[in-house]
Amino acid sequence: MKYSLLFLLSSLFFFSCSAPEAPKEKKLHSIEDALNITSSHQRVLGTKIYLVPPPGFVPAASFSGFKQDATESSIVVMEIPGPYERVSKGFSPENLKDRQMELIDSQNGVYGNMSGVMLTVRQPDQGRTLKKYILLFGDESRTIMVNGIFDETNKQVESHIKISMESVTYNPEAKMAKDEGLAFTIDDKDSGFQLTKSISGTAIYTIDGKIPTDDPYRSNLIVSPSILQIEEKDRAAFAVERLKTIPTIKEARTTKTAPINIDGLDGFETFSDAKDTNSGAKVSVYQLTLFTKNQYYLLVGTTEGDFEKNIAAFKKLAHTFKLKKR
Repeated sequence: MKYSLLFLLSSLFFFSCSAPEAPKEKKLHSIEDALNITSSHQRVLGTKIYLVPPPGFVPAASFSGFKQDATESSIVVMEIPGPYERVSKGFSPENLKDRQMELIDSQNGVYGNMSGVMLTVRQPDQGRTLKKYILLFGDESRTIMVNGIFDETNKQVESHIKISMESVTYNPEAKMAKDEGLAFTIDDKDSGFQLTKSISGTAIYTIDGKIPTDDPYRSNLIVSPSILQIEEKDRAAFAVERLKTIPTIKEARTTKTAPINIDGLDGFETFSDAKDTNSGAKVSVYQLTLFTKNQYYLLVGTTEGDFEKNIAAFKKLAHTFKLKKR
């Protein structure tokens, strides 16, 4: 699979920027009374979400969720700071089709004591067909997304993943560090940006530390790992092609690409001009793609103004990237 979490997160960041300020979380009188969290449930690292993992699945190191390497299957979990009604509209059949996903089924339900929908989709991938369950649920302040990914022909894994996803619940009182679940570090000291939130192993940096940001230029840097292994041979071309998958921009024109090595990882640094997908406003894009043996990390900064200053800040942040020691 040749995508990272950036596609989903940049889409969701856009929805969040368009949303009204989220109300404060309501405290539950008794978590034990309100949530059906059993001894088999595990909290997904970097989230306030609990589920019962499928048999043979282990916690993933590069994203929030669980994986099974032998079948190249995964469950990716995200907690999104945006209202459910607004975010879920982004998963219309038309929008899914634009991302090469065919909607097979849609079922409304209640998950984690909140309204939600379970989507079933198909997507071609490297000569095979992936099947996905996309579970969305939430309220006026947050959206939870659980994405189950597996080969369409593996019916046993499909059954296990669906049962696992249906066990999901959410504990708003769960405590965690802001950088929990990240496989890397970024030094944001004196950069003008700060870590705002980590979502499913991905970090979002904004000027004011807010989502949605009050910055008039909507400047942000998103640092995201790929979910599954990659097989790309021409990595320079791959780095440039990645720009086409960022849903918040269009008509991207690369002005410079250069090889780079950061923290012992080879990659490519790309500078581009583009337009905002909705408004058509000019957007400057900084992208750094770093490759491990079979995965990659994608760092993408976008800004609609004060271009020279913000691109320099993105570059400064990106050059401090370091993988955490395991």
